[in-house]
Amino acid sequence: MILVVVFHPLLRRLQNLVDYLLYGGWYDYPSVVGEVTHTLENPTDIDLLVEMLSASIQKSMRVYWACLLWQGRRPNRSVVSIAGNPDTPFGDLQLRNLQSIAAYLQASSHPTTSRDILLALDSETLTAEEINVLAYQSIRLWVSIRGLQNSMGILILGPKYGGDVFDANDMEILGVVSSQASIAFQNVQLINELKAKAHENEQFQKEILRTREEERKRISRELHDQVIQALVGLRYQIAHVQSAVGITHLGAENNQKVLTLQEDIAELIQTTRTLCQNLRPPALDLGLIPSIRSLLSRFEMKTGIEVALLIEGERTINIGEDVALCLFRCTNEALSNIRRHAAAEAVAVELCIQPEWVNFSIIDDGCGFYIPERLGSLMEQEHFGLVSMRERVELLGGIFRITSNPSQGTQLNVSIPLENGLS
Repeated sequence: MILVVVFHPLLRRLQNLVDYLLYGGWYDYPSVVGEVTHTLENPTDIDLLVEMLSASIQKSMRVYWACLLWQGRRPNRSVVSIAGNPDTPFGDLQLRNLQSIAAYLQASSHPTTSRDILLALDSETLTAEEINVLAYQSIRLWVSIRGLQNSMGILILGPKYGGDVFDANDMEILGVVSSQASIAFQNVQLINELKAKAHENEQFQKEILRTREEERKRISRELHDQVIQALVGLRYQIAHVQSAVGITHLGAENNQKVLTLQEDIAELIQTTRTLCQNLRPPALDLGLIPSIRSLLSRFEMKTGIEVALLIEGERTINIGEDVALCLFRCTNEALSNIRRHAAAEAVAVELCIQPEWVNFSIIDDGCGFYIPERLGSLMEQEHFGLVSMRERVELLGGIFRITSNPSQGTQLNVSIPLENGLS
């Protein structure tokens, strides 16, 4: 029994000596801060940052283990990462259960020992779990990491290799690490917030787009079913009255007025039908390709500009209505720009349908123009067409590209993934 009691302390001292010779004294201020800074540069995910930081601290400061507890702003958002092999059971430890310790560390802002925490806090304010954790002999230091608002992290360090104590230089290093880690965590949180807001905005824009298209469809249907039908009926009634009364009774002047009225009604019917087609092209119900063909045909008839259409890929692939509408609107806007500004003599349209992507391009030989570095600047000049096209495409996860130079024509390229549709 005496041999065992004597041998155990000797064994520990011998192990500490071996650890010191193998691991101890190998770091200084620049090396630790540099390594930790490098660790904090890339992660954009809290879980990954927690894992990488605990591993980096454990390795660079030559401690047996390091445990990092993170509590997000949501109560259920807790992360625990353990690097090394602690002889302390941290597996079920959650920061939300260490509120008194966390509040003290937030206020102290420097590395602290368990003894200092126990001396500073009234034992009645500590929970049983906090008292149990503070009693762990292998814990050497507690270091706070500040997040945004109510979030924070606590870095718990075990013994140094070789049994060395944490000196003033170590405390200074950990103070710098705490500040850098706090900034890194806050940056990641800000990035995640921006991503969340961007996602919300994207969903909002998609809903606006969907609602707008539904409203277009409703208005088009009502114009067709009510206004156009009423105008057609009115035209027939006028013709019936004219026939019943007779031309001789109306007189030449009144008869001409009736004919002019009928022509005006016919023109109004055609205008309303064109409006219906622009609001909701009927050909879309037959698919993307028929709707594009119909659009190009009307463009040729109206402008006299020759259009060459090339369709490649798998025509049998089902293209969602959202993608078809996007490509139709882009085509319509591009043709409108060509008609108004390009002074083109020929237009080429290419459509390639693949299982995962739809690629679309429209090229003209017109006058071209200078494309600003920031496409959004066109809105300042009240040119919304290109910006609107780009937004439609990007809302579907697509890629929008436009190339042009004066006297060299313009080329518009759109690629949209089929799996990201709204339908």
